[in-house]
Amino acid sequence: MSSQSRCEADVSEEDLIRFLARVGADESGCWPWLGTILPHTGYGQFYWSGRKNPASRFAHLVWNGPIPPGWEVDHLCRTRACVNPEHLEAVDHRTNILRGETFAARQAAQTHCVNGHDFTEKNTYRWKTKRYCLQCQRDRKHSYWMEGRTAVQRRQREDANTSSGGCE
Repeated sequence: MSSQSRCEADVSEEDLIRFLARVGADESGCWPWLGTILPHTGYGQFYWSGRKNPASRFAHLVWNGPIPPGWEVDHLCRTRACVNPEHLEAVDHRTNILRGETFAARQAAQTHCVNGHDFTEKNTYRWKTKRYCLQCQRDRKHSYWMEGRTAVQRRQREDANTSSGGCE
């Protein structure tokens, strides 16, 4: 039996009463969790079914139904301590990460490179987990080539000047 199916066992009336006693309300529509909140994550914790579980999982289970195995609860309001079932949605981990306010989410939402070129299929090179702008790559190669060409021309001029300035 997986840990998820254990924590989503039958919810007793006593569990529901204890849960509701720890739920507040605010003007934004969130239901802030007034019970234990993990200081390092900001998520609420609730003890039911013989173990500690995320309070948002309990709220989702009771009002929205079971959470599929391997999925997690996404807080649509972006408030980690909220347990309002209307603000909670079961999603896979990737979706939850990309909806968040993380570095990965910001990178995935980018539509242009740092120089303003579009990230299109035609202009994007993917390697491992990163995207690279092909136009920027072409510009870098051209710049490198031009710098090399300019350096060669400069050496040729210097060589011409030193050879013509000698004794005859």
